[in-house]
Amino acid sequence: MSGAPELYCLVEAPKGSAATTFTAVDHGEVPWPGDYGHFPDTLAGRGQPLAAIICASHPGVAGASVGVRPVALLRVAASTGISELVLCVAAHDPSWASVGDAADLPPYLRSELERFLGGQPARRATGNPVAWGSAEEARTAIDAAAARWAATVNGHG
Repeated sequence: MSGAPELYCLVEAPKGSAATTFTAVDHGEVPWPGDYGHFPDTLAGRGQPLAAIICASHPGVAGASVGVRPVALLRVAASTGISELVLCVAAHDPSWASVGDAADLPPYLRSELERFLGGQPARRATGNPVAWGSAEEARTAIDAAAARWAATVNGHG
């Protein structure tokens, strides 16, 4: 997306950290397939910042701000409804330079994300727990979450 301002995510839990794993009865301990973080100054559907998974060659640092390119919007079904999170790649990481959309992702990563996000017991019960959206849908979700945050800050939310 040329001419667009660079987007940034704050890393909450680097890939491989204890904070990026969960224990599923039938999978044991499963790590997030990337750094977990969020877009600052956004509000997702449940009043939390819009969440992100950031793919990079090396794990990030908790609290660090990372320039990212959104490549997909993941809609994850749960018993409480649908949650959205944005799959991103590190904007300045040459290993991810050729990834512009979900179709460009390595097949193993797509499988790993579906297994991780769909493997939690509350999500497995919903049937098809992960739906993939495009990079454009991810950008639209980011813009909408930023607008919700701005409306709240300006007293209109």
